[in-house]
Amino acid sequence: MLYNLREYHRPRDLDEALRLLQRPEIRTVPLAGGTDLVGQRNPDVEAVVDLSELGLDTIHTEDGVLRLGAMVRLQTIVEQLGDAFGGLLAEAAHRMAGWNIRNVATIGGTLAAGKVDSPLGVALAALGAEMAVTGQDELIPWPGVPAGGLQGRLITAVELRLAEGKVGTAYEQVARTPVDQPIVSAAAVVREVESGTLSARVAVGGLLASGLKLLDFDIQWPDLSGLDALTADINPADVKSDYLGRPDYRLAIAPVVARRALSAALARIGYETEAEGGTAS
Repeated sequence: MLYNLREYHRPRDLDEALRLLQRPEIRTVPLAGGTDLVGQRNPDVEAVVDLSELGLDTIHTEDGVLRLGAMVRLQTIVEQLGDAFGGLLAEAAHRMAGWNIRNVATIGGTLAAGKVDSPLGVALAALGAEMAVTGQDELIPWPGVPAGGLQGRLITAVELRLAEGKVGTAYEQVARTPVDQPIVSAAAVVREVESGTLSARVAVGGLLASGLKLLDFDIQWPDLSGLDALTADINPADVKSDYLGRPDYRLAIAPVVARRALSAALARIGYETEAEGGTAS
């Protein structure tokens, strides 16, 4: 609960929302789905700005770019974007939480909360997502943040470029139970440049204490040695450690999870590794 809350605003204009958020005399924060904000129990919050009337809940495609408004609910992604990017977005959104939470939580709120290691955060990084942020002339690659953070600013949309040609995607994770948040996770996106030549991006969450590990490399099929660079330059002191897993476990399991995701992504566009039981088709 927000025990010191004394103002609630529901503007219909983005400029008005920003004016309220930028007031120096009262600590004001945006309210998207509220699933994180309410749980934080922050005693400093005195006012909230409800974003639900700003028209930020649309999804559309234009000039090869998929644009999701910041107020798009996670359940909407599950229901409407099952075919986008081989189902990667929908799967990641589904893994974020149960049905009740997904119907409230938003994509913008997820990113604003800095959930880089979450399934959706990892999937968006692998897909090269960019954020539209008020006061910024250019899009910001996720998981970056603007200089000075998001105080007084809003994420208004998330954009993903739709690739042409054959694209394979996959998400894998290890967790204590199937419904728990991941200890380590990986999303892989593979694009076929020409037959036997592919470009790959693998995003791994839960490995580094400082955020995601991103690896871009080319594949000359069937050579997957580019994935070896995933942990080659990592200092064990930089590996994440918490109640879910020790650094040595994370460092050992991350390449396994990443290879599973990469192999599954390759198989979906006809390149099956030996682990998948075949060769390129």
